[in-house]
Amino acid sequence: MQKQLMAALMVGSMAATGAALASEDLAKSAGCLKCHSVDKKKMGPAFKAVAADFKKKGLSGDKAVAKMKEVHEADDIKGVKSDADLKAIMGWVLSQ
Repeated sequence: MQKQLMAALMVGSMAATGAALASEDLAKSAGCLKCHSVDKKKMGPAFKAVAADFKKKGLSGDKAVAKMKEVHEADDIKGVKSDADLKAIMGWVLSQ
């Protein structure tokens, strides 16, 4: 039983890591990293600063996506193919 539990935990951990990498790849392919980086300000704020600000304001999920759309012009996020991708990217940003 304990071996099965450990195996399930390892699979879950690998899946979470894979999802985070996929979301980071989405951010890269959407062009987010042209203006942002994880920990340093570029043209836009660092994702760590965005995450801290959004968490302070209680923004996550759909509210975080709405705020991000409000802040960016349509041209800024044209590389994002769907709201689901945008939500995945914002989830990754908020995990920083």
